[in-house]
Amino acid sequence: MNKICFLSTWPPHPAHKVFAESIDAEKISLLNKKETRYKGLIKGLFRINFLSKYEVIVSESADLSPLLYIVKKKSSKKKIISIAAETFYHSKYYDTSQIVRKILLWFLKNSVDGFIAVSKYMKNIVREQFPDISIEVAYPPITKEPSERTSLKEKNILFIGNNRKSKGYMELIEAFEILREKYKDIKLYLVGDCYKDIDKKVEGMYVEGRVPNLDIYFKRCSIYVHPAYIDPCPVSVSEAMYAGLLTILTDKVGQAELLKKKGLDNYIVNSNKPEILAEKIEEVISQDISKKKKDSKKFMEIARLLTKEVCAKRFKKVFFKLLHNVK
Repeated sequence: MNKICFLSTWPPHPAHKVFAESIDAEKISLLNKKETRYKGLIKGLFRINFLSKYEVIVSESADLSPLLYIVKKKSSKKKIISIAAETFYHSKYYDTSQIVRKILLWFLKNSVDGFIAVSKYMKNIVREQFPDISIEVAYPPITKEPSERTSLKEKNILFIGNNRKSKGYMELIEAFEILREKYKDIKLYLVGDCYKDIDKKVEGMYVEGRVPNLDIYFKRCSIYVHPAYIDPCPVSVSEAMYAGLLTILTDKVGQAELLKKKGLDNYIVNSNKPEILAEKIEEVISQDISKKKKDSKKFMEIARLLTKEVCAKRFKKVFFKLLHNVK
C-alpha cells in the first residue's frame, strides 16, 4: 500500500475529509482558518522534507501547486493527485485575478499526475486546461444529513453559500424583488457567508449568515435556488435535495447533470438573469401539489446516492484506478 498524504491549506472541507479517510490518507493542514492562504505556501516550504516520506500526495487546492511543483522536482517518482473542486479552473468565472490563475495553472501542469473532479461538469472544464491528463469523477458527500423535510406548503426560497460572486446570489435577490410584486407573502432566506456582501434591504428577505443548523430552513422553505455562474458540486445543493426541496439550478452547477438523469430538466436554467430566475421560480410555485411531491421524491432519491458511505466507496475506487493509470 502506498503511503498517502492528503494535503490542504486549511483543515479540509468536511466532504474532502471523507475522501481522505476512505483511502487511509494522513491528513496534513498547513494553516489554521485565521491565517491567509499564501502563508500556507511559506509554511509548506519548511515541511517539504517531511512530505518526502509519502509516495502519494493528494492536494485539496490549486493554491498548493507551487509547493507541489517543488516536491515533484525533488522526487519525480512521487505521484501527485489534485482534487478539482474550485471555480479556479474556469477561465471566465474565477473569483480572483487572472494573473494568479495563470501562474497556478503553470505549476499544476508541471506537477500534477491526475485529477479527481467533483462532477462530470467539472471534469470537462479541467479537461480544457489539461487535455492529456487522467481525470476521474467522484461526487462530494453530504456531510450532515438533514433531519427535517420540506412540507412543500410554503412558497419560501432558500439559498446557502459563501461570499463568492460566482454563486449568483445577488441575481437571486433581484429575482426575489420581481416575485414580491406578485407574491406579497413570499420569503427568501440567505444563509452562509454570502451575508458579507449583502447590504441591500428587501422586504421579506432574511440574511441569516452562518447558522449552527440548517434544518429549520429546510422546513420553512419548499424551493432551493442555486443561481451560480459556476459551482463545481456544492454540498449545500445536495443537502437541500436530501430534505426534498424543489431545487432550481443553473446549468453551470455540478448537480445539474444528476437532475437530467432523473428527468428533472425543467428545474435547470441556462442563465441566472433575474427575470429568468423569477420566471422559473414562479413556474415551480404554480405546479400542482401532486407534481411537487413527485419531484420532491426524485430529488431525495438523487441525494441518497450522495451520502458519506456511497461517496467514500466511489472515491476510493476511482482514486486507486487513477493511481494505477498515471504514468
